[in-house]
Amino acid sequence: MDKKIKIAFVNPPVVGHLIRGTGVYTSALYNELEKSEEIDINKVQFGSDLSGFDIAHYPYFDPFFLTLKTSQPVKTLVTVHDLIPLKYPSHFPAGIRGSLKWFWQKHLLQKTAGILTDSSASKEEIINITGISQDKIKVIYLGVNEEFKKIKDKNLLEKARKNMNLPDHFLLTVGDVNWNKNIPNLIRTFSLVNKKDNQLQLLLVGKGFVSESLELREIMKLIESFGLSDKVIRRSDLSLLDLVNVYNLADLFILTSFAEGFGLPLLEAYSCQCPALTTKAGSLQEIAGKSAIYIEPHDISNMAEIVKEILSNKEKKQEMITYGLKRVSEFSWKKCARETLEFYKQVST
Repeated sequence: MDKKIKIAFVNPPVVGHLIRGTGVYTSALYNELEKSEEIDINKVQFGSDLSGFDIAHYPYFDPFFLTLKTSQPVKTLVTVHDLIPLKYPSHFPAGIRGSLKWFWQKHLLQKTAGILTDSSASKEEIINITGISQDKIKVIYLGVNEEFKKIKDKNLLEKARKNMNLPDHFLLTVGDVNWNKNIPNLIRTFSLVNKKDNQLQLLLVGKGFVSESLELREIMKLIESFGLSDKVIRRSDLSLLDLVNVYNLADLFILTSFAEGFGLPLLEAYSCQCPALTTKAGSLQEIAGKSAIYIEPHDISNMAEIVKEILSNKEKKQEMITYGLKRVSEFSWKKCARETLEFYKQVST
C-alpha cells in the first residue's frame, strides 16, 4: 500500500477570515478532503511545527499581513483567492507597513511549491502582479454548501420572514463594503427603482454593513441623502439557515461588483432559485457563464432599468432561475476537493 501524503491544513491567522468568504472555503474544502483515503490531513494552527508533514497548505493569503511562514521544513502550497488590493492600489492604500509586508509576502509566495486560485481571472492577476510562472498556478473553482437550496414550505418561509422582520418584497446583496463591491452605485440604483416601486426594500447582508468604518459612514450618508433610511435594511451574523431563508425570500439578488476573485454569493443565490444579476467584472462572467443577464456597474440608469424589467417579468425571472440551477450544478465542493487532491499529488512527487 502506498504511503499516504501527510497534509498540514493551516488555519488562517486573521480571525475575520474564519467565517464568510475564505472561511467557507477553508471549512468546506477541509471537510471534503478529510474523507479521502489517499491523504492524511490535519488542521494545524498558524506557526505550528510542521515537521513530519509532506505538504503545508495555507488556504488564505493576504498581501498586507504575514500569512505565510519562512523556512518551512515541508513543501508549501497557498490559496490566493485574489489580489484585488494590488490591482487597484488607489482604492486599497497599503501604507508603509503594508508595502513592506507585501514585499516579504511576495518573496515567500514566489518560493512556494504551488499556488491554488479560484478563477482564471485571479490567475491572470497573480501572474501579472508577481511574475510567477503560470505552470505553478492551478485554477480550482469553489463549490456551494448543500444547505443552499429551494425551500418549498411557504409556512416555514413566512415564519422566517416574520422572525427576521423582513418586508414582503426586497432586493438582496450579500458581501462587504470594500470599494470593489460597488455598494454606493447599488444604493443609487435602488433609489431609481424605488421611485417606481416604493414598497420595495433593499437588504444588505454582511459584517461590513453594521461594523463602524469609513466606507460604511459614506454608504449611510448616501442612503440618507436619497431619503432611503426606512427602505434599506442592514443585517450581519445571520445563521446559515437564516441566510438560506433570505435568499429564498428575496425578489432578486444583485452583485454590482467592480472586481471579484470568485463571487460565491452568486452561486448561493442560484442554488436557492433566487434570480440573480451580476456584472462582467473580474471573475464574475467566468463564473456566471454565457447565459446570465449582466449589468454595467458604472451605469446607474442601465442597472435600474434592468432591475425594473426583471421585477415586472415573471417569465424572465423563471428563465433566470432555470439557468442559475443549471449553472450551479457545475460547481461542488467534492469537485473542488478532488482537484485539490490531484494538485497535492502533483506537488508531492
